Amino acid sequence: MHLTEDSPEKEEEVEAALAYIQYTTEMEAAETENASIFECFRGTNLRRTEIVSDFVLSLPDLSLLIECSLLELRCLVLPSS
Repeated sequence: MHLTEDSPEKEEEVEAALAYIQYTTEMEAAETENASIFECFRGTNLRRTEIVSDFVLSLPDLSLLIECSLLELRCLVLPSS
């Protein structure tokens, strides 16, 4: 569905898309009504939490790796004095 294209049904398509967004928002609200932060550490959510935390914890290492690579490139490109 491309809502940017002009068509006779454009308004109906927009209304249908908006209704779907509202429906999914209500469904998610109903599913998480009594949820707590501890839900992040149960079942499949635990795996997702582990993946995200591993990524976040690896960011300092990644930034150091990029910095070292850039320094090596700089040493290769700029002649030493």
